[in-house]
Amino acid sequence: MQSDRQARISERAYLLWLAEGRVHGRDLEHWRGAEREIAEEEARAAAALADRAAPRTAAPRRSRTAAARKPAAPRAKATRSRSTVRPK
Repeated sequence: MQSDRQARISERAYLLWLAEGRVHGRDLEHWRGAEREIAEEEARAAAALADRAAPRTAAPRRSRTAAARKPAAPRAKATRSRSTVRPK
């Protein structure tokens, strides 16, 4: 695995060298910068895996008494229909 990591660092250092305008004599700076970027990527990937592997905790449930304290919605008034027809 280390050779794969070194290949990634080498490629990143080359890209940094190109991005800076192919300035010679700064190869160690480019290498160290590439190492730092690769290490940060690996740390983010490890943290993402750890987050997915961590057990999820359920949200706290409200008790029935807490639900009972909530005021009920107002009810519609029942209307009595008055019939105009009277029984004989």
